[in-house]
Amino acid sequence: MPKRTKAIAPWGVAVVLLSWLASPCMAREPRSAEEYFRRGLARYAAGDLDGAIEDFTNAIVVNSNIDAGALKQLKSINSSYDKDGRFDPCDKVAVIDEFNAQAYYNRGNVRLDKGDLSGAIRDFDKAVALNPQNVLAWNNRGVVRQKTGDIDGALSDFNRTIQLAPRSSRAYNNRGTLRIEMKDFDGAIADYTRAIGIDPQNAAAFNNRGNAYDAQGELDKARGDFDRAIELNANMLDAYMNRGLTLIRQGKDAEAEKDFAHYLRYASDMKDTLDKLVREARDSRQLSVVH
Repeated sequence: MPKRTKAIAPWGVAVVLLSWLASPCMAREPRSAEEYFRRGLARYAAGDLDGAIEDFTNAIVVNSNIDAGALKQLKSINSSYDKDGRFDPCDKVAVIDEFNAQAYYNRGNVRLDKGDLSGAIRDFDKAVALNPQNVLAWNNRGVVRQKTGDIDGALSDFNRTIQLAPRSSRAYNNRGTLRIEMKDFDGAIADYTRAIGIDPQNAAAFNNRGNAYDAQGELDKARGDFDRAIELNANMLDAYMNRGLTLIRQGKDAEAEKDFAHYLRYASDMKDTLDKLVREARDSRQLSVVH
């Protein structure tokens, strides 16, 4: 049974400030879409999620100037994606409204932080419709779809993210984590290996690939990846827990206890969960001996 797997934090979840909107947030009540946008960013950074949503909404309302022809184009773009994230010729339509695309994207991130997954998806839908090149919106919609159990939709979005950003280590890492959930361990290992090839310092990809190797019973490879993850990021607690569980499966209980002790030093609230995982690891070791 695969262990708990944590992907690297989805890239792009933080709002992105357009360079041409980079002036300081004004204290007075906003008078333009740009000022609402700037204050929305400031409120989000301050943790005022409801205020940020209100400001991004006002920015969209003030800026909205999409005519009927643009809406027709938007509809054709939305209907043109297939399950693999590919585009048909009508997708040569470029950005309809970059400002609103960014505002929807940022509002989607705030809604994601609030746990409003359906609202986040709706905003990311609009962001990619208005700007099909918005890599972060594709990626983050994939993250939310995965959270909601829409595996096919998430895979399509991660595929499109990789098409737009083929040198993104994190994009391959995200898709690999989805593939672990799909029990496609070979596919996950291929994605994590690609992520590591692009960025050999990607500790999360080593940790996640270790989980995939462990799930396939390749315990030596799993141990090696967890070792490397910890070398790169000594604060990655999951890597200690995961390495400990692999050591249990290898019959190296004393070594495993050192990893568990380190893990629980900083995550004492996870003791019951860890105890359950250790029992499962010992059971799987016994079953492998019987067979």
